[in-house]
Amino acid sequence: MKPKVLHIVTDLNLGGINTLIQNWQQSSLSTEFNFLVAEITQLETAFNLFRPQLVLLHSACSRQMLPKLLRLLGQQTKLIIFDHHYCSGFEKTVPSKFRLHLMLRLSYRLAYRVVAVSQGQSQWMLKNDLVAPEKLYVLPPIPNLQPLLNILPVESWTLPLNIGAYGRFTQQKGFDILLRTLQKYPELNITINLVGDGPDAAQLHGLAEGLSNVKISPATTNVSGFMASCQAIIIPSRWEPWGLACVEAKAAARPVIVSDVDGLSEQMNDCGILVQPDNIESLAAAFQSLTKQSPSQLEQWGNQGRASVINAWENHIKAFSAFLWDSL
Repeated sequence: MKPKVLHIVTDLNLGGINTLIQNWQQSSLSTEFNFLVAEITQLETAFNLFRPQLVLLHSACSRQMLPKLLRLLGQQTKLIIFDHHYCSGFEKTVPSKFRLHLMLRLSYRLAYRVVAVSQGQSQWMLKNDLVAPEKLYVLPPIPNLQPLLNILPVESWTLPLNIGAYGRFTQQKGFDILLRTLQKYPELNITINLVGDGPDAAQLHGLAEGLSNVKISPATTNVSGFMASCQAIIIPSRWEPWGLACVEAKAAARPVIVSDVDGLSEQMNDCGILVQPDNIESLAAAFQSLTKQSPSQLEQWGNQGRASVINAWENHIKAFSAFLWDSL
């Protein structure tokens, strides 16, 4: 009988985490493991019905969640915290680092293993003594990139450059800084296609008023189609433990402009431009630099990014399979 693995998420309808889990379910992993996905509010019900050998928690740890995790102790299961949320950049946004660190130490102590999604996040955890080194594993999440690898490279680099941005409309993603940059520097020879939704939607629509070079569209599940319509991708996040959008942009052979934070920094390998987070002047300078690059340089950045992730999905599946078997 295949081992049972229960994935716990915050909301079955939101975010790249759910897409990632769906990709796992549709991969060769389904021949090795029996996966079930449930929302955190249904943790106890799903656990009692499914009786998994492994519980993978993808929701953000919190003080309110600690009692739920405590109730898993003593059961015939192992808890693995897959931390997609906390990192050095996030830490700068909280009023009390002490309380954040205490909550994470308590949560991680209850887990059999903790998965960091980037080397940067892992180093932050160890630097702050949040988790025992022997419990910590690094496993960057990679979605199925084949549809993006099939996209044709950009055929024309005529100006203005059409730059795409997509994701949840939240403070984390920094789309407000993107729009404020265009407000301050209307002469930038670019257009922005911003796709997504979320709690900051009204604010972003307000910032976009009067900006003729900005188009805001609802969230889409057709990431490949969106990428194909863009010449480059901007990821202006304030913090980002990993950054799936960067992986996807590289697979689509699109040059990227990304914030120099957390997991995004380590993904940059001669495939675009790093900018200071939450910094209008740095972002404007990057746009100016991008529009002045030669077509051959832009093409090289796109090709270099694609080459760096060409086998990433296959390698990820092998690594994740080995990790799950080793955890049983």
